[in-house]
Amino acid sequence: RAYVVAAQGKLKRMRYDDECATLNFELDANPDIPMPTIVYLPRRRFPAINVTADAPIRWSFDARRQCAEIWCSRTGNTQVEIVAQRSSP
Repeated sequence: RAYVVAAQGKLKRMRYDDECATLNFELDANPDIPMPTIVYLPRRRFPAINVTADAPIRWSFDARRQCAEIWCSRTGNTQVEIVAQRSSP
């Protein structure tokens, strides 16, 4: 199961849908925290990902480490959605 390991602010809500291989979460982002939000994404369900948010973010994904890093650049509520994608052939 995918989950937020550490948040760049306060985690307010998190929901994982295994059937759709989607993780949604909301946080009260604090860009003054010098570390990103860390998300564990098991490789068997998340070989590749797409990340969207309702606020400016930047993100990276390391499938080998099964980990995504999400950096928020704006203070306040931020809703993030991570959706599994097929890996490249």
